[in-house]
Amino acid sequence: IEATQALQAQQQKDMVVRAESAIKANSKDLFNNPNSPVIGNAKGDVTLIEVFDYQCDVCQRMDQPIQQLIKQNN
Repeated sequence: IEATQALQAQQQKDMVVRAESAIKANSKDLFNNPNSPVIGNAKGDVTLIEVFDYQCDVCQRMDQPIQQLIKQNN
């Protein structure tokens, strides 16, 4: 059990490193793409980029908190 947990923890760390690397490599397109849809205050001081997988349970559960953030900061 401990070996499995250690492997899962390492895989999680690796995934975070890969995601951070991909964000850095693509930050110009992520933050400045004129074709990307904008919801909420387009002139706001905070940018939230959502990457969504319709089959992901976590993504589906995050919809309501994200919508609440948009309402609070619109």
